[in-house]
Amino acid sequence: MYLDPSDQAYSNVFNSGKIGMLVTGPWDLSVFPNVHYGVQVMPSFPGTTGGHQTISGPDNWVIFNNGSDRVKAAEKFLLWLTAPAQVKYFSLHTGDLPTRTSVANASGFQASMDQALPGVDTFIKNLGNVEQARPQIPTYPKISQVLGNMVVSVLLGKSQPAAALHNAAQQVNQILANPNQ
Repeated sequence: MYLDPSDQAYSNVFNSGKIGMLVTGPWDLSVFPNVHYGVQVMPSFPGTTGGHQTISGPDNWVIFNNGSDRVKAAEKFLLWLTAPAQVKYFSLHTGDLPTRTSVANASGFQASMDQALPGVDTFIKNLGNVEQARPQIPTYPKISQVLGNMVVSVLLGKSQPAAALHNAAQQVNQILANPNQ
């Protein structure tokens, strides 16, 4: 088992055949050109109340008010960027998940995506499980690191799940209470 919550070398280790499974997202599929892999949705477990959620996070587009002409130009650009034809083109050429459900559900789209990046159709189908996107806050990277370390501590047998979760909750609360540290 390779555990590295910093995500520094996992793609090289996976590509070399030294690990056989990753918990990751569609952004990684393009870095595995010579690996025969399959993609599966993370399971949910009977008796849990959290349900199954996807890893998707929101895309953010920001327009700065630098005068009405520039705002109009930015609005025009964003309308072009988010138009179905552009979303389809962008997804097919980058492997990024579509930001429009209409594009994701269009006839033949998932097959086209899957041809370029095998398994990406599983991620697209899983978009239907989106219940809540990850938060868009400056402290998210710190919080994500705490959560990753919590999972690793349990997997390595250094902590029991309840204790690790309690410890992580305390650390996250501290980060949220002091966002500038």
